[in-house]
Amino acid sequence: MKIRCKNCGKRFDAEMYSGLCPKCGTYNDMRALDEGQRPVSERPASERPVSKRPVSKRPSPAEAARPEGGGGEPVSRAKERPSGGFRPALVFPVLFLLLPVLTGIAWFVWRQGFVKGLAEGEIAWISPSRTGQLLLEGDVLGDPIAVTVEGVDRVFLEGLIPEGMQLVCVKASVSSEEYHYDVGLGDISLAYGHGGDPFYREPLYADSIGTCLYALGLSEEDALSSYSPGNGEEESGYWFFLAHEDAGALELVLIAEDRDYPYRAVVGGRIPLEGIGSSGLAAEEVGQ
Repeated sequence: MKIRCKNCGKRFDAEMYSGLCPKCGTYNDMRALDEGQRPVSERPASERPVSKRPVSKRPSPAEAARPEGGGGEPVSRAKERPSGGFRPALVFPVLFLLLPVLTGIAWFVWRQGFVKGLAEGEIAWISPSRTGQLLLEGDVLGDPIAVTVEGVDRVFLEGLIPEGMQLVCVKASVSSEEYHYDVGLGDISLAYGHGGDPFYREPLYADSIGTCLYALGLSEEDALSSYSPGNGEEESGYWFFLAHEDAGALELVLIAEDRDYPYRAVVGGRIPLEGIGSSGLAAEEVGQ
């Protein structure tokens, strides 16, 4: 405990020097110290100095919630959770479910534009070089695709095909010198008129008319593919179409396609079937 010497006024540790002032040697009785020299911790609580530092008063939750200006009901400061908002956990599953639908719509729109492009003549149409022969050629094709119709038969098979219809059997050979993965004959159809309206029929799958083929002495191996036939080789066989029994002005429509992006038809042609003889099946010739 430090005290002040009553003689010279020097402050020193009374316990260390046993009350003797290290400066003047005066003895200072620690029991008779003035109350002002006693340590603060040893003074009564009433005599301890009071801190002059201002004490900030923190408002209570109720006072903090009360609007400025006083009065009125306390305003809740709780953070309100929005009733609606972006929820990724719900958005991604919905998009996953809608993806097939959106893909189908995109395909439909693209296909409509593709068909419209065909109608507006955006592809190059080539005329037959001779009766029953068509040579599809162009820069994008690389190698020409030669199509020759060898015979046409109109078959009426009662009980095997719908009433009022006929089976049109077109025997043809298709060839090109080199194989091309992205380019080939891809759109084949039979065009004819009926009742003043134009009709377009796609080839029938051989496995769907197996009974008819058997009745004609044919098999599925005699059917000609409708997808890229004669690509890099020569193929020969039949395309089978279902048409009205009084169909007239029959034409074989052939379109070569470029399947590389962007997918598009590039070259097309029509082979009139009127006047082409029979291939040997039991049927009447076209145009008679």
